[in-house]
Amino acid sequence: MVGHLTYRLYQEEDLLTLVRFWEQETNWGKITVEKWRQQFIDTPYGEASIALATNADTGQILGQFIFIPCLVCVNGRDVLAFRPFAPIITKAARGFLSGAHPIIEMYWHGVRGLQARGGSLIYMVPDPRWLRFFRMFPFLTGGSFPLWSLPMPLAAPLPLDDGYTMKPLEMWDQLVDKLWHKASCLHGCQVVRNSQTLRWKIGTGDYTLTAVEREGEMVGLVASQQRGDRQWLICDLLTADAEDSLRNTLIAVTNVAHCEAVIPDREKPIIKVAVLATPIMEPVVRRLGFVRDAYDFPLIVHILDPTIPKEDVAPTRWYISAND
Repeated sequence: MVGHLTYRLYQEEDLLTLVRFWEQETNWGKITVEKWRQQFIDTPYGEASIALATNADTGQILGQFIFIPCLVCVNGRDVLAFRPFAPIITKAARGFLSGAHPIIEMYWHGVRGLQARGGSLIYMVPDPRWLRFFRMFPFLTGGSFPLWSLPMPLAAPLPLDDGYTMKPLEMWDQLVDKLWHKASCLHGCQVVRNSQTLRWKIGTGDYTLTAVEREGEMVGLVASQQRGDRQWLICDLLTADAEDSLRNTLIAVTNVAHCEAVIPDREKPIIKVAVLATPIMEPVVRRLGFVRDAYDFPLIVHILDPTIPKEDVAPTRWYISAND
């Protein structure tokens, strides 16, 4: 006889069980209680909503689906959104597959909880292997962004334009917030990246933070890191405009990648720098010598608030970074 699954949301007493669940059921590495709290509980916009699948008879947790809260700026208005993360279903749950797949059921259970919290959007940049799954949901809006890359090392570092300088970010302060205010106007939709949220977002990763200034004003900020064996990946990118500031910030981070690529005796030398390019960014990356790479980042959007027009959150209007 096939057993039954029930669905509920995370409660505080589930914390230790989920930490063990994460380690036992995935190959994502060890996670501590402190890291779990930082990433899923103590976020800038409250704790994540976590949908759980449990054995109806024993209460054993057999699946999880995490929804991390954030703000998305839509046409200058910040709305509460959620990013799905880390769907896990145990092998033991296979004996319960008499109806809809547990991942689907956890998603819908999570959606109801997000609507109760006032959530307006769900957005995700899933692994491309999940696209067949998401095509089952006709209400989802989908699109993709190309990866562009440039071989490393360069013959020589690229020169910044006159008046521009680059340096490591020194402080998370009002200069970052002022830059975010300008950057937020460049795309119709993007996740809020002010000093509070961006610092939290990249706080658990090994990122290099580079600030670009023009006449003492911060006009660019970019987080980058080694991703994979030999790639330097440009991630969160804030610029004051989509022309000179964007160009010089991309030059600055390309030079960071070059410096990493020429480190002698590096175990896995950097052979390229890469960036997810939105339509606004593509002319600039092309002029810098980047070429289209063999990878696309998919974007999936689920509108929860019916007052948000579909065209306002169309994928072509978004800024997405490779670490979203």
